[in-house]
Amino acid sequence: MRTWLRAVSGVVAAGAMVVVGATACGSSSAPPANQAVGAVSTPAASPTVAALPTRKTAVVTIGDSYISGEGGRWNGNTDHLPGDRLGTDRAYDPKDGKYHPEKVYGASYKNGCNRSDVSEVVSSNIPVDAHINIACSGAETANIMRSKNGGEDFKGEPPQDDQLSALAHAYDIKAVVLSIGGNDLGFASIISDQRRERHRGREGDHVRGRVRQGLVQVELSELPDCHPHG
Repeated sequence: MRTWLRAVSGVVAAGAMVVVGATACGSSSAPPANQAVGAVSTPAASPTVAALPTRKTAVVTIGDSYISGEGGRWNGNTDHLPGDRLGTDRAYDPKDGKYHPEKVYGASYKNGCNRSDVSEVVSSNIPVDAHINIACSGAETANIMRSKNGGEDFKGEPPQDDQLSALAHAYDIKAVVLSIGGNDLGFASIISDQRRERHRGREGDHVRGRVRQGLVQVELSELPDCHPHG
């Protein structure tokens, strides 16, 4: 099984051109009457060096629901269903008595990527200009890699590494944080099976077996080369 982590950073070097001017001293005889002794001619002005544009700094998270902020609408847990679920559901609007998940997930709720307003990167205090989250709930490894390396679109969006490449042209990216792999192993179905097996008293062995099976399947699958090639 291949694992990979890609960090993207931009380094901009600004060079300064120094122009040194030399002046002619003329003959060794006395200077003209209108020129003071010891005076030198003024060198030509140095050409203006255009300043390179400064890009804003950013940190980016890519991957699956573990880092997209999937559960960001919840303040806690309760089995009380009516109303605001005892205040635990941040998507609840008391004005109309309805739930509005887009308040938490924004436009990403429409395609199910569910990037919440309290995801890890958005909630962090990393000292950069922009905290960007392009992770998507349900994503697998194939949805991360560049399309030219076998990456696949997911939920109407291009592979996340393609999105990252576009961001790298607009921002000076200081760090990229990746979380991926759970969906490749069938994480959701494993949890569902665990709930069923719990009542049969054999959840431990069953879950361990499913995880081992998933690891073997990922190990044997032929993943395309995901190393960047420019």
